[in-house]
Amino acid sequence: MVGGIHTGGGPDCTPKARVAAMILNVAAPLLTAALLILVAANVAAHSLYLMYGFDHQRGFRPLVDMSRERNLPSLYSGALIFTNAAALAAVSWRLHKARRDGWMSWCFLAAVFVYLSIDETVGIHEHLTGVTRQALNITSGPLYFAWVLPGMAFALIVFLLSLRFLGQLDQMSRLRIVGAGAIYVSGAVGMEMLGGWRWRLVGGDISDALYIVLFTVEETLEIAGMSLMLYAVLRRSQSLFAETPVRQRASCVLHARIMPKRALSRR
Repeated sequence: MVGGIHTGGGPDCTPKARVAAMILNVAAPLLTAALLILVAANVAAHSLYLMYGFDHQRGFRPLVDMSRERNLPSLYSGALIFTNAAALAAVSWRLHKARRDGWMSWCFLAAVFVYLSIDETVGIHEHLTGVTRQALNITSGPLYFAWVLPGMAFALIVFLLSLRFLGQLDQMSRLRIVGAGAIYVSGAVGMEMLGGWRWRLVGGDISDALYIVLFTVEETLEIAGMSLMLYAVLRRSQSLFAETPVRQRASCVLHARIMPKRALSRR
């Protein structure tokens, strides 16, 4: 490597490149495992309740119930969204420091994700339900949880303001980020509409089996969307700032594994 530029002769295995490769290698499995654990715990708690009537379960059900606020799934989701905000802000800062274009778009998205993380933790959006429902005289149906209307407007505004940002991305990053947004909104808004319809239909019975299925799918989609978003931001960040291309980072890990074996064979 000359002047920070890889010049060939095998993959660039500098410490920075190795750390980048390790982060990308463990990010997807860890995010997937965390999602599966949360969903499995939620399903187990509600199954025990529906099949055997175990309600509180010594605090286990309130702790892992994905429909509640201020518990393990809610805190994880809020932390995941905030991690996205931090990753977006880090890219924005590094672009600004390097005097490269696009840093304001990353900063804008970071601010959006900070708000989403706060909302996920304390439920700001729920305060819009009563006002919107009363203003539009909504008494039933999929819009009963009426915050989804300002929520859809908010999502549309963010999308429109991000079009230029999306156009500056490479195709794979664009697909990942748009896909992450679509998955998140389909859960946060789409499944919320179905949940509101069912909740009203059963008179607010949160122990209804179909309602439990609906909010489980909703929260799963939200966390899956945010997990994909974080992975997409990490990948894009590495392609912007890493010393090696993406494929070379993967080769770096393989190179690090093979070289010690070659050294031993030579002995």
